[in-house]
Amino acid sequence: MIAAAPALQKIAPYGAELKTMAPYASQLTALSKVPKSALAYLGAHAKDVQDAAAKTASQWKTWYWICVGGIVFFLLSIPLLRGRWRPKDARRDEEEHNAMVDAELAKLNASAATAD
Repeated sequence: MIAAAPALQKIAPYGAELKTMAPYASQLTALSKVPKSALAYLGAHAKDVQDAAAKTASQWKTWYWICVGGIVFFLLSIPLLRGRWRPKDARRDEEEHNAMVDAELAKLNASAATAD
């Protein structure tokens, strides 16, 4: 205790502040273990980080409205899309098309057989 007395006398005037910081002791201890290179980087780029944090509040709103615009565009373009919307109708169209193709192929094969 005698060896540490000069150091204790240096911090004695700050006793009240140390008591108010007691709830943050674990955070301060963790902060003291951050490498000096990381602190230097944070010190050099603190302004950029603060600017980015300030912009974040409005950027998500902008992106939200872009997404809403995309949804509206998609909904308005649905009538322009071609094709059948019900699988039953699409299957019927496919069967009719296949029957037509088979009939055409049969005609071509018949005309090729008579030509030989």
